[in-house]
Amino acid sequence: MNHAQKLQKQKQLNSELEQLKQTCLLPGLNDCVRQSVFVRQLLDSIRRVSFVYTLQNRNISQECIDPASDAFDPIKASILLHRNGEVEEAFWLVFLATFCGKNLKKGWLMLKQFYSMLNSGQILTWEYISNDMAQFHVWYDHNHTGITRAFGNHRKFETLKATSQEGPKRVFESYVNWVGPNLSHQQMISDRINGIAGHNLGALFDDLYNSMNTVVRFGRISRFDYLTMLGKVGLVNIEPPETYLSSSTGPIKGARLMFGHQSADVYKSKLELFENGLSLGPMAMQVLEDALCNWQKSPTEYKLFRG
Repeated sequence: MNHAQKLQKQKQLNSELEQLKQTCLLPGLNDCVRQSVFVRQLLDSIRRVSFVYTLQNRNISQECIDPASDAFDPIKASILLHRNGEVEEAFWLVFLATFCGKNLKKGWLMLKQFYSMLNSGQILTWEYISNDMAQFHVWYDHNHTGITRAFGNHRKFETLKATSQEGPKRVFESYVNWVGPNLSHQQMISDRINGIAGHNLGALFDDLYNSMNTVVRFGRISRFDYLTMLGKVGLVNIEPPETYLSSSTGPIKGARLMFGHQSADVYKSKLELFENGLSLGPMAMQVLEDALCNWQKSPTEYKLFRG
């Protein structure tokens, strides 16, 4: 989005918000400054979401798959693996990217260390982890102190302790168990689609989201990030039907600021009005969740948030 397009989009969103104000009380946008800041946060969120979609149409170097390369990037790698028919590995890399997160200072360093198994010559592939969890446990017990603790902002309270019941060994094991006995993400998704009437994109997202409560240390934001990324890289055709605010912190503070103190159901219905009334593009509920969270941190002064 160039500067002219950005200004046009900004004007469009402001106009659409003014229309929404005719039918929806928005005390959080009671002055032009707050509305301007919120619109800019919406634009940032739209850009972050759309960027991943644009990657699907770009040439991607094979180096992005190699954890020993400076070009390693798990999101680009998952798109390329998907193109190459290595779909199970693509799912696994999206999960690892969500588990680790991208650190603001050290980037994907921690994920590179996990995936390369500390440059041991063995890659922590889906085939490796799903077929021999015990072997990974042994490796991790002996090598975990060599992994740099560099989680992303959404994962900053996680632990790398080998003895923890909430550490990587238990997280990875619970994820493999969630995928199921066939050890196939594709089969698991297909089975769930067949169990949903009408193959509704939102219903599938909701079904997967709720089923992931068995994955250790994957709460609301981790599940939301993981599943939306599966959609953005093209692995699963899904869209979040809501923002799952009731178990959130930042986004629900944003909803209170925007709509006043209401019930979770009221917030859900009002955000559906936003989804239908604003031109947010794909993953609209993720755009709203992200924008509300960032806007409530600084509602009267625009700040760019990267983490």
